[in-house]
Amino acid sequence: MLAVIFFVMAGLMLATAALPHDRLWALRSWQYRDPEAHRPSPAAFRSQKNLCLLAGLICVGLGIYSLFN
Repeated sequence: MLAVIFFVMAGLMLATAALPHDRLWALRSWQYRDPEAHRPSPAAFRSQKNLCLLAGLICVGLGIYSLFN
């Protein structure tokens, strides 16, 4: 059961990393009168993508570990 939770979390993290930043930002841009003024920098998007990839890989590793132990 724990492995399933880790694999679902990994899928969510990897899907978040794979989404283009425009689609991800479109989910929150309606909150602002001028969305372009509140748009995060490319470095912020890149660091979010890298952290999601890292978290996804860690979840995959933990899922595999929990399957065999």
